[in-house]
Amino acid sequence: MKIAFVNQPMGIVMPSEGPVGSVGIVLHELATSLAARSHDVRVYCRARDERRNVRVEHAGGVEFRGIPVLFDQWFTNKAALKIYRNQRRAEKVLGLLRPDHPFFAHRLFHWPYARRLAADMAAETQVFRPDIVHIAMFFQAIPHIRARNPQAKIVLHVYGEELARLDPKPVERYLRGADLILCASDYIKRGMQANFPRLADRCQTSYNGVNVSQFAAVAEHNAAASPPETKRLLYVARVSPEKGVHTLLDAFARIAAGHPNARLEIIGSPQPVPHDRLAALVGPEHMAEMLTFYRDTRGYQQHLQDKVTDDIAHQVTFTGFLPHEEVPDRLRDAYVLIQPSFSDAFPVSVLEGMACRLPIIGTRVGGIPESVEDGETGLLVDAGDVDGLAGALAALLDDPARHAAMAQASYRRVVEVFDWQPVVDTMEQYYGQLLNG
Repeated sequence: MKIAFVNQPMGIVMPSEGPVGSVGIVLHELATSLAARSHDVRVYCRARDERRNVRVEHAGGVEFRGIPVLFDQWFTNKAALKIYRNQRRAEKVLGLLRPDHPFFAHRLFHWPYARRLAADMAAETQVFRPDIVHIAMFFQAIPHIRARNPQAKIVLHVYGEELARLDPKPVERYLRGADLILCASDYIKRGMQANFPRLADRCQTSYNGVNVSQFAAVAEHNAAASPPETKRLLYVARVSPEKGVHTLLDAFARIAAGHPNARLEIIGSPQPVPHDRLAALVGPEHMAEMLTFYRDTRGYQQHLQDKVTDDIAHQVTFTGFLPHEEVPDRLRDAYVLIQPSFSDAFPVSVLEGMACRLPIIGTRVGGIPESVEDGETGLLVDAGDVDGLAGALAALLDDPARHAAMAQASYRRVVEVFDWQPVVDTMEQYYGQLLNG
């Protein structure tokens, strides 16, 4: 089977540059896992600092084709954005302005990138004519690819909840070109089916996976090690308001004095989502709180650092960005992984924590309850519930036996459900149904 993956234009997945971010990691693992099963796989993605030529790299049996994006970035950030803003002004004057059609859903969003990758794919058909084109989130690429590869089956992979919150009318005309819409969680699938009911039968769930073997050494170490004297509580994700890091700091401040051996480490670069994307991620019940951070002239990172008072400063560390290959070492000897999000479709960091035999403390949002079994593999609290989160932290810090039982259950669940082998088995079944149906 010949499979072409298309990464979203903002993501980094070229072997010499990444992968970076959950979508990039998942796409890379999917591609290399399928290549290991003797499929012919290519990945089309952005190539940073490449001006004209497609850059080709090979890794894990996959050919990566890096599309130049310098012109695309200029066009998107200047010309397309200007057109979008002018349209929005006109809609406001006419009383037609809608909040559910942000810039990232506009037809000209990264338009040159979509055209260039589709043209490169078509130019290579004598040596590589894809049976499946698997697109990560970037639905605007569908008509460009369909026009040049009419024989291919197109799969749109939806990793976030944004599409389920958009005005369906302008988006659906793109989605109709997809033969299958894969959703990273049942939560996303339900949202997509509700927003696009005419396409409901095309929506299926395909969970994100994790390369359990990559974390095997850490998992074995954590299983054999005695309970650490210093109990490291980890957050591993982008540092952005909808991720709830401010809630985590407030909760930790409440239990820090009673747990002097606890240490909170926040790993991730400060990357607040663009303001226009926020409404597509966070429900209206939390929107007002989120907007306060965008109005704060200090910026979100400084807001967080100002929360760290002198009495807990020695217990809190901001590590910043960490390359993905360094994540396993940080999870060694950790005590628990925390995902305090207000919005999270199906976080890969949770699966990586589980693969290292860590219990997870998360929130009841998005796809987190589909990976974390409350009371079995971790603890779940409501988003924004500082008292509940503080109580969950204290519960695991104060009960080593419960912690150990959850750690073992967490590892067992990730091996059985979320290792890449069963995930790729499901993916091959979907592909086969498309080609044979």
